[in-house]
Amino acid sequence: MVNCSLLFKEAEVILKKKIADRLVVLERGIRVCKFRLYIREDLFVQVYRNDIYNTTDMASASATCCSRSSTCCFSGW
Repeated sequence: MVNCSLLFKEAEVILKKKIADRLVVLERGIRVCKFRLYIREDLFVQVYRNDIYNTTDMASASATCCSRSSTCCFSGW
């Protein structure tokens, strides 16, 4: 079963394998977490997990696109 703890462990593996440059934690609770994995300085994947409702969502975004646009260009998966 996927949970917040497992997602953070997977994120650490991704960092160790140099697939992503850095991890930015936006929210970390007991049952809810949200973080970004930066693949490049201008590209990240945002992951959201809610263990209570057993839901996981991801979105990718280009930071350069977000800085040039009034509406950020997230693309959900």
